[in-house]
Amino acid sequence: MSGADPRARIFPPLITLVAVALGVGVQRLYSLSFVSRSAGRWGGGALIAVALALGGWAVWTFRRAGTTPDPRGEVTAFVVAGPFRFSRNPMYVTNILVQAGLALVLGNAWILVLAPVTWLLLDRVVIAGEERYLAARYGTVYDEYRRRVRRWL
Repeated sequence: MSGADPRARIFPPLITLVAVALGVGVQRLYSLSFVSRSAGRWGGGALIAVALALGGWAVWTFRRAGTTPDPRGEVTAFVVAGPFRFSRNPMYVTNILVQAGLALVLGNAWILVLAPVTWLLLDRVVIAGEERYLAARYGTVYDEYRRRVRRWL
């Protein structure tokens, strides 16, 4: 691979954390609730549990393949097993689901309103750079994978 590394230097979960923190801050100024506390706790808790299970499965799959789950780290294996059979980015799906789950648990609509912004930053900045990196590194093998497996779900 030649040239500069096209991957984003920001740690992707930080995008989610900033969005949640912004939502909490805006909520203090302009309260915008949208779900009952009980429903939010149950629904949000279930969503977070599913997200963490998916994320854990993805991290375990990377580690089992001998590569790092850190998107800024050295890629030592091209992983297509586990959740990567269904989504090219299950860890980023996890980020969005956790953000939505926290919005429900906290009854904070602002966090949910910011989820499309999180998705857009992940999709257009983080994933776009990663895909350029993987295409340059793995060529036609990656192109075939990209044709076969969706970016998100």
